[in-house]
Amino acid sequence: MLERCVHIVEWFDRETLHAVFEADRANGEEVYDVNLQRFLFQEGGHGTHVCLVPVPCQNLVARSVSR
Repeated sequence: MLERCVHIVEWFDRETLHAVFEADRANGEEVYDVNLQRFLFQEGGHGTHVCLVPVPCQNLVARSVSR
């Protein structure tokens, strides 16, 4: 399952995730963590701490794009 996540990031999300990371290096690890947690939840219904966070991960991307 993690290989699938890696491929998705490499093929589709690399530039976006890196841009968000660069925009907020102090919290950069959280960008990748939220992306992985979102993937795990969507692919397998795995309960993660992200399910409890009220801010959707799309807001991380939108926040960096608006800067």
